[in-house]
Amino acid sequence: MIIRRLIRRLILAALLLAVLAAAAVYFAGNALLRAGLEYAAGRAAGTPAKVGSASIGWLDSRVSIGGFVIGNPPGYAGPEFARLERGRAAASPLSLLRGEIAVSELTLEGLTLTLEVRVLPPGSNLTDVLAALKSRAAGAGPGRRFRLEKVVVRRLRARLLAPGVKAAEKDLPDFELRNVRSAAGGPAALEDILFQVLSAAGRRALEKEGLPVPAGLRGLLDGGLDGLGDVLREVLR
Repeated sequence: MIIRRLIRRLILAALLLAVLAAAAVYFAGNALLRAGLEYAAGRAAGTPAKVGSASIGWLDSRVSIGGFVIGNPPGYAGPEFARLERGRAAASPLSLLRGEIAVSELTLEGLTLTLEVRVLPPGSNLTDVLAALKSRAAGAGPGRRFRLEKVVVRRLRARLLAPGVKAAEKDLPDFELRNVRSAAGGPAALEDILFQVLSAAGRRALEKEGLPVPAGLRGLLDGGLDGLGDVLREVLR
């Protein structure tokens, strides 16, 4: 009886250690994922980036993030350019082991853009962030790439901050992007994904039904969207 009890206790202790070890690996992996996303997004946009939470399901390879913020470039008063409440991505488990990750769907919920105009020197945070992303995408190295079939953006909201103009805020229609690729048509880098999502959201904000942007300021905001017609016609619906 004593030996049986001892064996039972040893088995329970081993199971407890295994659970604790798995939990440690899980939380360490999530912390590494969050830090990696902050670094990669901040480097891509040229501004500070923060991720409130990040987790990966080791069984189904679903990645979830919450409280994702892209800060404003230097020279703007507001603290942030974009904020995402939560995002979820469904990736192919086997592709996570390769340099090219297959993602069937990326869902972004609660995306808010704060569009800020600067008079001197003339510019806007939208054009500055998009220019940085476009430049980074063009020079992106052979790092992680994504075959992204669909992006779904829900609960999109835009805000306008400009000198001499009353602050405005507008809820905008949901939208989808299909087959997000690099400018060359290959698998997309993170810079490509951010550029196309933020470009499409910015275009929605500046449409006739979007923010009430004065004509004199519109050129400072939509300058970063020039030349996107061909790209957005391919992916936006």
